Amino acid sequence: MERIVLFLVLGAFLTGSMYTLNVESNTRDADDALHRYQYKELARDAALAGLRRTVASLARDAHTPWNGHDTYDLGRTPYGDGAYEVNVETVAGQADTVDVYVLGMYGPDSIRIDARYERAQDLGGVPPAFRSVILTDDLLQVRGDITVTTLDPGLNANIHTNGELRTNGNAFIVEGYGTYADASNTSQPDNFQPRIDYNGPESNVLQVPEITLPDARLDSSDADVHWVDTDNWPDLVLEPDPGYPTAVLNIQNEIYGPGGFCTDGRIPPSVCWPDGNPVLGDTKAFVWWVAGNIDMTNVQVQGNVVLYADGYRTINGTPDAAPGAGLLLENDITGGLTANDQTQLMLRTAGEVHVRGNDRITGSIWANADVTFYGTPDFYGNVLAPGARFEGRGDFTLTYAAPSKLITTPGYRNDDPIGPVLIGYAEWDEEHLP
Repeated sequence: MERIVLFLVLGAFLTGSMYTLNVESNTRDADDALHRYQYKELARDAALAGLRRTVASLARDAHTPWNGHDTYDLGRTPYGDGAYEVNVETVAGQADTVDVYVLGMYGPDSIRIDARYERAQDLGGVPPAFRSVILTDDLLQVRGDITVTTLDPGLNANIHTNGELRTNGNAFIVEGYGTYADASNTSQPDNFQPRIDYNGPESNVLQVPEITLPDARLDSSDADVHWVDTDNWPDLVLEPDPGYPTAVLNIQNEIYGPGGFCTDGRIPPSVCWPDGNPVLGDTKAFVWWVAGNIDMTNVQVQGNVVLYADGYRTINGTPDAAPGAGLLLENDITGGLTANDQTQLMLRTAGEVHVRGNDRITGSIWANADVTFYGTPDFYGNVLAPGARFEGRGDFTLTYAAPSKLITTPGYRNDDPIGPVLIGYAEWDEEHLP
């Protein structure tokens, strides 16, 4: 009987030992698999970091052919506890196309990325200065209940300043990157949430090279100016007639309707009907140059138009400055949107812009002085100015809509940027490294 009990106990011991060994073996296998997965992800992060660094260098040099491509090669470069290596080669000896080979490494694992870039024209048509919801030269301060988003789900709602980016509170959300050239005291990088995130776990608040702000000033003698308005001094006032909630400014009617600029001969027929068709306000933006300020209250603008306020005139050789800001926008100012959600109204001035009221603004703003929002309107468009301030209280939404090329080109010649355009991409696991 004792021998039977001993056998039973010994059998139980052996069975338990085998079970324990199996559990330990399975646990080790699971741990190894988890570590390998983590190593692969960290190796991929390293490879992407090397790719981003290389593309930034290619973009920096993209205005000339990518000769001397060896200068873009990177030896083993630490990235966290991993590393990456980069090799760049021209394709078929052509300095306008390169292959970028990146190896990201972490622990025993590695990830390979091969990407081909072409030095080609960016056919998007939107100049770099107009590709942010807000772009300023000086301090950009974001605070309060501000939401920065975009109409096009395929675009990020980025904000940029060549000065200091400052944020306060946690009530704001930016569905894009926050970039700055000078300094940042942003302590809420998690509030920047790009729809398309190229940075992975890295911060979405970045220091980048300065972006040149184009001069908003437009000379009255510029060939793109269609009508020079010196009669409405010091202010061109656009507002509803008594008893009407909104003034409708139909640009083509103002040009081609009864008593219009073209109808009564104020603009030459060769400009009004260059190919026999009325093009102004339609396939070509109408540029209305105003010597003084422009004050707009509850105005709906139809058609492609640039409303420019100079705030300055010369009479008989004597300079005269109009008192006021440049542009005053009150309550509901709505321009049109194209089929691909680009703005058709450009509000442009050599002076300041003051936005009051809590309704809706649809259009692009381009100024040589500060733009100040006193109310909390829903804004659709973009702001390009030396400074932007938001003084309103309450919920405030900025929605990026890129300006149509028709309204950015008058008096401003931007060569379509030439940059690295991705034309091929592949990534895979390398063999297990020894």
